[in-house]
Amino acid sequence: MPALGLLLALALLAAGSPATANEPADFSAGRLWVPDAALGDVTPAQRHARWQRNVVNVAKPALALAGAALLGWGAWLRRAGHAGRGRRLRDALLALLGVAGFAGWWNFGFFHYPEFVHPHEFFHYTIGAKYYPELGYTRLYTCTTAADVEAGLGARVATRRMTDLENYELVPAAEAAADPQRCKQFFSPERWKLFTGDIAWFRERMEPDAWEQLQRDHGYNPTPVWGILGRALLGDGPLRAERVATLSLVDPMLIVSLWALAALAFGWRAACVGLLYWGTNHPAEYSWVGGAYLRHDWLLASVAGFALLRHRRPVAAGFLLGWASLLRVFPALFLAPVAFRALGPLRRDRRLAPVHRGIALGTLLAVALGVPLSIWSSGGSAWPAFAENARVHAAALSNNALGLGVLVHHVPDASEKPPAGQEKDLGRAWKQARRTSRSTRWPLFFLLAALLVAGIAWASRRVPDWEAAILGVGLVPILLEPAGYYTSIFLAYAFLRSGGEAVGAALCLLSVAGWLAAALWLQWDEIAVATSAALILFIGVASWLAGRRAVQAEP
Repeated sequence: MPALGLLLALALLAAGSPATANEPADFSAGRLWVPDAALGDVTPAQRHARWQRNVVNVAKPALALAGAALLGWGAWLRRAGHAGRGRRLRDALLALLGVAGFAGWWNFGFFHYPEFVHPHEFFHYTIGAKYYPELGYTRLYTCTTAADVEAGLGARVATRRMTDLENYELVPAAEAAADPQRCKQFFSPERWKLFTGDIAWFRERMEPDAWEQLQRDHGYNPTPVWGILGRALLGDGPLRAERVATLSLVDPMLIVSLWALAALAFGWRAACVGLLYWGTNHPAEYSWVGGAYLRHDWLLASVAGFALLRHRRPVAAGFLLGWASLLRVFPALFLAPVAFRALGPLRRDRRLAPVHRGIALGTLLAVALGVPLSIWSSGGSAWPAFAENARVHAAALSNNALGLGVLVHHVPDASEKPPAGQEKDLGRAWKQARRTSRSTRWPLFFLLAALLVAGIAWASRRVPDWEAAILGVGLVPILLEPAGYYTSIFLAYAFLRSGGEAVGAALCLLSVAGWLAAALWLQWDEIAVATSAALILFIGVASWLAGRRAVQAEP
């Protein structure tokens, strides 16, 4: 088995398209390995960073392959009636892989090669939260542009294109710069001075190209409930290096708490399997939300909800899953299979079972607490503004989104590849092709979605409520198109008791599939399609394994 894993790892590397000497040194999606000759004229520090990334991009799929082989071996032994054979050795190897997986998410200490903090993400979540009363969801880039002009950077602004957050279209930044009062009218003089100082703090710590690219992203999108803690932790003073360093420790504390809780609630073996997927998968790697600010609160709340549901604390579980939904909306789908299970007792007894009443009560308590607090924190217009922003965000097209819709609506002949010399942005032709596909292929999408949802419902009827909630994770990429980094929640599949080692092996192979997609395709939209196919296949397999195991266990 180790030899097979090594051969597969070598095949994965060989599949990657080699970079050529005239390609940019800053490789991204499909660059699993870049030889020194391809880097061109770069500094020793840049060359060292590329070497670090090459090592990480080989180590992660290799770890996932080793995990798949180890868990597959255990599943085979169990099926053959020899579940105890080699248990101590397999446990030791699994513990070692779990620790390696935990280190893998942090890129083995290389972080962002080498920075720990992610300025791009930090900017959106700190500036967006701190100045939400003035910026709302639509004025972040407009006001940043006005601050740049005031700082004497008009020449750079004149050639900049930025995202209009009211419709997600790229527009000339000069239009915003022409009338600074469009922004300043929302600020008091004191708040404007504080805002321009915070903008300058970020600008001075980012390369000019990164600063320009930052303003072509999708802005600040958290819910008003996220803003309660997000804004409270920031305070009212100017940003300083010490404060940012302190804030950057929030997510590591959440992550450590998450895995400590997972080990206590589901056992160390399940936690190690989850760590292997979380630490090695490609769509949710550290480069997206690692070193950011308060990006793992929903993940901790979700895992804690699953844990409490397993340990028969339905009110607390409902509260935390409800709170996770108020933080990121889509976790509400985790409760859909549980609601489906509740229909049986409701039809039969004309009332909900006690556990389902507890979950419903906890969820309602989360809403009753979160919504008023968020209105107090962000104002009465925050939720309507969020709803409109969510509508615009959902209608936009992103090349790192994953899901059934990405797979069904893919148009092979319409690539996102930009013409040579132009900025990296999704082309209009690619967007138009996807929109056309959405309007014509919706019957196929609904048919496939219905079949997959039916499969999850079938499996959910045969497992406990807490496992049904975990199976509900699969509804997210079926019904929505989440950004790839939200697939970190798939770590919860490692906790399924009814799937056993077979689901764990499949979870590790899902991680490998993401890297294989990155090796075979270089454009993010192509990688997203291939990864979405693997994701949907995994959901189907995991649901079937969980349901079949439960059926076999029935008397």
